[in-house]
Amino acid sequence: MRPETADGLVKETARGLTLRAVIITAVLIFLAAKWVQTSEMVVAGCLVSESVPAIPAVGALMLLAALIPLSRRLAGKRGLTRAEVMTIFAMMAVGVAILGYGGLSYILGNLLLLFYYDTPSNHYVEAQRYLPSWFQPRDQKVIYEFFEGSYTGVTPWKAWLPCLIVWGAFLLVLFFTMACVVRVFYDHWTRQERLTFPIVQMVMALGDATTPVSGQIPFFRN
Repeated sequence: MRPETADGLVKETARGLTLRAVIITAVLIFLAAKWVQTSEMVVAGCLVSESVPAIPAVGALMLLAALIPLSRRLAGKRGLTRAEVMTIFAMMAVGVAILGYGGLSYILGNLLLLFYYDTPSNHYVEAQRYLPSWFQPRDQKVIYEFFEGSYTGVTPWKAWLPCLIVWGAFLLVLFFTMACVVRVFYDHWTRQERLTFPIVQMVMALGDATTPVSGQIPFFRN
């Protein structure tokens, strides 16, 4: 049932998870992946995915905050809503964390350690038999190319697909479980402990910048 205002009019609640929000997030995640790959793995410079919130996610939010007022002048009411913008940011923050140096780089790398560093002296081969077949690729060429680079420049997706599906499902369940745990404690944190969540204040301010209020100082001029 939709909420009503004091004068009896039905108040529309903006939906955040929309098709266009998902498409925009997919494009931004792709660009963020290239950024993370270049910054953290190729150049080995700044760990842009390790900050809280992740730098690419904040960058995407700032970009939307700067462009949305212009898009609303051109598209009118069809521009992105604040709910959609915050949903895009939330999906970006989670996605970039998975893509980063402390995410898939560690997860996939650690899956192959027993095979890549196997020598007659460390007896890693004895532990390998306890790992299920879906746990990681078993092809030695695939394993060596993961650490040393592909000799042909082609990613062996067929060899990686089974374990990527399994670990992708695991990460999906993991993040959903974490969201449920946060929701369980949310009321206690906000109503009893009255936590202010200072890290979120900047994000919320950027979100408010996408829906400027009359008389309010614009975010980028504040």
